[in-house]
Amino acid sequence: MSALTIDTTELHKLSFTRRLLVRALNWLREEYRLTSYARIRWKAENGDARAQYILGTMCEAGNQGSQATGEALKWHQKAAFQGIAEAQFTLGIKYLHGEGVARNDAEALLWLRKAAEQGQSEAQYQLGNLYREGRGTARDLLQATRWYRKAADRGHAAAKKNFKDLNAASLATERDEAA
Repeated sequence: MSALTIDTTELHKLSFTRRLLVRALNWLREEYRLTSYARIRWKAENGDARAQYILGTMCEAGNQGSQATGEALKWHQKAAFQGIAEAQFTLGIKYLHGEGVARNDAEALLWLRKAAEQGQSEAQYQLGNLYREGRGTARDLLQATRWYRKAADRGHAAAKKNFKDLNAASLATERDEAA
C-alpha cells in the first residue's frame, strides 16, 4: 500500500461506532424525558403543587394542539389554587390576553395580585399596568405606583421607568394645583 492510499475500513468502523453512539444517546435522552414526564405526572396527580405547575408548563411546551392547551390550563389552575406564584402569574397572563380562556381583566387582576403579593416582579409590573389603565378595576394611580415601586425594587426595568413617569406626573399635577 502506498503512502497516498487511505485504508477506508478504519473510517467505516469509526463512522459506524459514532452512529451507534449517537443512537444510544438519543435513546437514553428520550427514555429520560419519558421517565421524567411520568414521574412529574404521577406527583401532579397526587397533589404536588410544584409538579402540577411543571406539568402544565410541559404540556404547553409540547404538542400545541387544543387538547394540550386545555391540559396545560387545568394543571396551571390546580397549582395556582395551591398558591404557586408562577402558576398564578401564568393564569393571570392567560386571562389578560385570552390565551386558552375568555379574556377577563377582572380575573387577570385577581391572579396577578396573588402572584404579586408573593413577590413575583413581573406580576407586580402587570398589576401596576392594570391599575394605571383601569382594566378589571377602577383606575387607581396610587395603587399603580405602589405596584410599580415593588417591581422596581426587585430590579424590573420597565417598572422603574413607569414608576418614575407616574411620580413625575404626580409632582407636575401637585405643582399645578398649588399654583
